[in-house]
Amino acid sequence: MSLIAVLHQLHVGIPKNAPPAGDAAVATGKWSVLAVWQKEPHENENMSFEQKVVLVDPSGRGRWESFTSFQIPKTQHRIIGNILGFPVEPQGTYTLRVSVRQQGDSDWREVLSYPIGMVHDISEASHAQKQENRTETRTQ
Repeated sequence: MSLIAVLHQLHVGIPKNAPPAGDAAVATGKWSVLAVWQKEPHENENMSFEQKVVLVDPSGRGRWESFTSFQIPKTQHRIIGNILGFPVEPQGTYTLRVSVRQQGDSDWREVLSYPIGMVHDISEASHAQKQENRTETRTQ
């Protein structure tokens, strides 16, 4: 397994005076969440666990979550979750939270909290608008 890059901040170009993109707007692309679970001395290969991953936006609202059941038959077990897109609104620090529980338990134990920044880079005009303005100037 190779990690090519670790996501810690996303920059999204936003045209100046653009209306808010809303909750449905996402930065396109595929990103992955990797969890590597280590078997504890008191655990055996027949024990079943559940993993919960939640992306929380800067206002504290969960934007998506995923659940995975797993066992650790050897000393380690890895889980890779693939996600398409990342919320653009609101700007600020999102938090990726990973929790675990033994299957059948009611309480989750948060084991990781990872910040991911969403930064809006405000520009005078989008690339498409600049191209359109150049075309209009040449034809006048």
